[in-house]
Formats: sequence, C-alpha cells, structure tokens
Amino acid sequence: MDPFRYKSKQNRSKIIAFVFMFFLISQLLAEEPESFSIMLSETEQLALGRALGLKKTETPDLYQEISATESHDAILFLSAIIHFTSEKWALWLNDQVVNNKTAFPGVFLKEVRPDSIIFTLEREPQKEIILGLNQSYSYNQKRVVDGDARPKGRLSS
Repeated sequence: MDPFRYKSKQNRSKIIAFVFMFFLISQLLAEEPESFSIMLSETEQLALGRALGLKKTETPDLYQEISATESHDAILFLSAIIHFTSEKWALWLNDQVVNNKTAFPGVFLKEVRPDSIIFTLEREPQKEIILGLNQSYSYNQKRVVDGDARPKGRLSS
C-alpha cells in the first residue's frame, strides 16, 4: 500500500469531520432555531414540508405528544446528546433539536449530562424523570423504557 495514499485518506477524513463539526457547532451557536439539513436545500425542505402539509411556523405541541389517551400513549424519545459544557449542549428529543437556547414545549429540563437528562413535565412538575440515551418515557405507563417506543410508521414531531 502506498503510504502517501493512506495519508491523503486520513486527511480527507479529518477535513470531512471538521466540516461536519463546523456545521453542527454553528447550529448550536445560532440565535434563532431554524431547520437545518446537510442533505436537503432550504427549497427542498419547504417543498417537503408543503407535501406533508406542514407550515413553516408550525411547531410541535407537546400536548399533542403528551395528551395520552387509553388508545394512544405519548412517548418522549431521547436519541442523542452533544454535551460540551453545562451551558453548551444539544439533544434530540422526538427528532427535534433542543439546546440551551430552545425548548421542547411542556418539558422543563433541569439538567443535561453527557449521557442523560433530568426533566419534569409541565403537567407533573413535582416528578423528576431521568432519561438516558436511546431511551423513551411512556406517559401512560409513567416509566422509562429502552429504545424508541414510539409507534412505527407515525411521523414524529
């Protein structure tokens, strides 16, 4: 194997990782939350939103998520956390990016750790819930379960 070719692959991988981290950090530091996609342009995102019947100003309402009924259990799923410091972090809750400047309606984050979050729900402010990576909180069952427990085939907010 040519050592120079191997070196160029390493450099290319470092550049790609740097560019990805640059986009991610710039999103975390942005003042206004906005939709962001590496794969789709803004025009394509708007067209997709129109095709799905979404409005640009439409934000997910936790009461739609947490208005659990006997036939529908509301689920909060934590898929990822990026934790720089206690003041600089981002997490993915129900496929929505939440950071120290944005919020998920109805969920009050008490603490964000590198591997878990502590939160309360607006409807149950006295009960603290600890949710780890790749875990879901079932509102009807009032418990944390491993994996994504949201119904399959349903568009998440």
